[in-house]
Amino acid sequence: MIDIRRKKLATICLFFAMFINPFGFDILFKLVIDLTKSYWITDLIFYLTSALFFCLYFYLSREEKK
Repeated sequence: MIDIRRKKLATICLFFAMFINPFGFDILFKLVIDLTKSYWITDLIFYLTSALFFCLYFYLSREEKK
């Protein structure tokens, strides 16, 4: 059984993974574009960050084998 703290952390990671996916939060995306001066680099940053949080979610939400 997954303990409660691990499950909450997994849910938070899923939230961030879905938020960071580059469709729907224009202001944050625009700020990063202004910092990097490149659409493609910004897009890559957001996809990689989203993938990281999805991987963390799957890792944290898996059942422990006993």
